[in-house]
Amino acid sequence: MILAWAGRAAVWGVLAALAASAALAGYGTVRRHVRAQKAAAAAARLAFVLATAALALLAAALLADRFELVYVAGNSRRLMAWPYKIGALWAGQAGSLLLWLWMLTLAAALVSGQGRPGGAGRPGLAVPALAVLACIGVFFALLVAVVENPFAVRTPPPADGRGMNPLLQNPSMLAHPLLTYLGFVGFSVPYAFAVAALWTRRTDASWLRRSRWWALASWLMLSTGILIGGQWAYVELGWGGYWGWDPVENSSLLPWLTSTAFLHSAMVEERRGMLRVWNFVLVMATFWLTLLGTFLTRSGIVASVHAFAQSAIGPWFVAFLGVVTAVSVFLLVDRLRDLRGEPEFESYLSREVGFLFNNLLFLAAALAVLWGTLFPLISRMQGTEVTVGAPFFNRVAGPLLLGVVALMGVGPLLAWRRSDPRWVTRNLLPPAAAALAAAQVLVIAGIRRPVPVLGFALLVFVAVITLAEIGRGAASRARAAGEPLLRALVRVFASNPRRYGGSAGDLGVVVVAAGAAAPSAHATVGEAARGRAGRG
Repeated sequence: MILAWAGRAAVWGVLAALAASAALAGYGTVRRHVRAQKAAAAAARLAFVLATAALALLAAALLADRFELVYVAGNSRRLMAWPYKIGALWAGQAGSLLLWLWMLTLAAALVSGQGRPGGAGRPGLAVPALAVLACIGVFFALLVAVVENPFAVRTPPPADGRGMNPLLQNPSMLAHPLLTYLGFVGFSVPYAFAVAALWTRRTDASWLRRSRWWALASWLMLSTGILIGGQWAYVELGWGGYWGWDPVENSSLLPWLTSTAFLHSAMVEERRGMLRVWNFVLVMATFWLTLLGTFLTRSGIVASVHAFAQSAIGPWFVAFLGVVTAVSVFLLVDRLRDLRGEPEFESYLSREVGFLFNNLLFLAAALAVLWGTLFPLISRMQGTEVTVGAPFFNRVAGPLLLGVVALMGVGPLLAWRRSDPRWVTRNLLPPAAAALAAAQVLVIAGIRRPVPVLGFALLVFVAVITLAEIGRGAASRARAAGEPLLRALVRVFASNPRRYGGSAGDLGVVVVAAGAAAPSAHATVGEAARGRAGRG
């Protein structure tokens, strides 16, 4: 009982500390009050300490088999291995929300350390960003304290618990949810800096510089979480089961698509001062989609093997989504005048235009996936539920993503401002020839479906361009510095990590996409083999 009481007190303490931090940071921003700004940072750190205590108490209860807690009895049992008892922290609704809250307080504490008052107490962007993060934290703290309490007590306690769902007792359970949560929660920080920039009318690229590494780290966490989730589904469902366009799977893909677009367009703004409105929209859309995905997963409104059971948090999330939408749209529309005056495109054959078309395809794919995910819910509200399956997503989103892959290959060949058409054409011919040869090999091997043939050909196209780009940089350095090629390759990555790290990332996308396309190609070969056997 003492443990449950201490856990509840810690959660309510987190709520109070975050509310104080939000109020003090807001007051310090508006009034330029230095002491209020410092107090807001201290309150954010206190919230993190209290959230850490609450999480540690729940973990201790799981490890000690304290079945008087309803959450422990529902998600653990005595004979369950201790790693899965730790994993039970995020196996249920209440525990995962507490973990989410802890991650939010960690982000707020880290952002609070970046705040330095300027002249006359004028706060940097970190202080208003802290106010936004604390407001988001207040919402999640309310959910944990009022709606989904992980420290609720059952009397008398059962002799043993129910244990974790057998499907969840997989090593991936220890990584996939954690990484996905880190990705979702991490995108709160770029959103907070975007709102802070609009709120304080400091709409230059400084908010991008403050939030870029947060966005990149969150994108990396989410990407890794999606990959591990695909591997987990493959183990449970067999060949080809890594992705089924399930509503919950789509809820993680949607912010990944918009955040990938943001990471590309952020480079354009930093380099050329362009796409400023676009970047604000993409960051806001990414955060909104993380909330929507959390609502779909946790409200029980969609039928999915990945979703939580029916819960009372649905109306809370709908209300919060409405608040976030209203605040974001108001700030963006009200500050549009501050975002005008961008440089114009100097040539359609330029890297910035390539990034723009790439982003349009990402956004179109996100809208297609969003529509296919929400349409069954919309049709159910009208009295007739219509299901949307994998064929829709493959027909609509598939070609758009193939276009993204193609532009991913062409982009490195384009220069900023304007490119030489003859140089671009000359460097496109070898990759195009390699792609055509790959397509012919696939057809000879019995793969006749257009989508897998085109997909593999485009992947070869991108791989050849990317490897050639890296090779040109390493060879140029080797000639200039008289270094061995391998050493020059290492130093090229070290001297320009953004450019060549992006190229390495493109190669990683090629490998993952090849693995994703393999099942359809395998099915085609299998069908051809069965057809020959039938004719024989």
